[in-house]
Amino acid sequence: MKKMFRFVSSEALSLQPAGVKHTCFTLIELLVVIAIIAILAAILLPALNNARTRGRIASCINNNKQFSSAFAMYTGDNDGFYMPSHKNAFSNPGAVNTEEQWGYVLHANNYLRAGAVYTCPITYSMFTNSYSNGGDDVVNSSNPKSAFWYIGYGYNTSIGSGPDTAHQKIVAKDGKIKNPSSKVLITESRSSSSTKIEGSGMIRAVPSSSNGNIVLFSVVAHNNPFYTAAYKSAANYNGGSSAVLWADGHVSEFAQQGTLWNGQDNIDKYFAHDK
Repeated sequence: MKKMFRFVSSEALSLQPAGVKHTCFTLIELLVVIAIIAILAAILLPALNNARTRGRIASCINNNKQFSSAFAMYTGDNDGFYMPSHKNAFSNPGAVNTEEQWGYVLHANNYLRAGAVYTCPITYSMFTNSYSNGGDDVVNSSNPKSAFWYIGYGYNTSIGSGPDTAHQKIVAKDGKIKNPSSKVLITESRSSSSTKIEGSGMIRAVPSSSNGNIVLFSVVAHNNPFYTAAYKSAANYNGGSSAVLWADGHVSEFAQQGTLWNGQDNIDKYFAHDK
């Protein structure tokens, strides 16, 4: 049987239909496409940024929950006493000691060793002190006893003992705190000066006119992207919130609706363990 071969012209092999010409976008069409992309980006980016912020806040809340568990274990192991704010809290409660802070004690005694827990993912990006730039920097520091002074979470010195008024110079005991569900135990902190921005391991409820009766180092607006205030102004900043571990062990996001952590009444309400 003979095989039949059919010769096909090159024109027939072309996939281009006859009479159809190649076309390109006009400048106007290209500009329209770019404008549509820009509009979509303007709509979606705020939502994406908000989702990222909510994720970071959730991480801060989770960190506080781990602090809650660690503090409960410590209290159970120490006759009901809360964690001291620093190593001299019992022997010299009126002192400010930058070594062997509460975070270091939790870490060194295996109550809570995970480095990332000691930094809030929202605040630590602001810090310029090398010890404050992340959890690994704190845990793996050449001098962790001092590094834990700069973490981005502050412990209420009215409960852990601190250098301020008389009712704060004592390490509180479980069951002895008045209205524990409304007393701050730990929340995000920030300290600043003309040369550096860093976290602070303690929150000082100082009823002093020298600082406007504002709780020192506490941050209640950390999730506001425009927050640039020094620590004395942080307590009065509107539009933000902080994750707070309360003395009864529960954790919540505490939104700022106005002046907060300010004045003797609010200091007594949220910080003084005996009020």
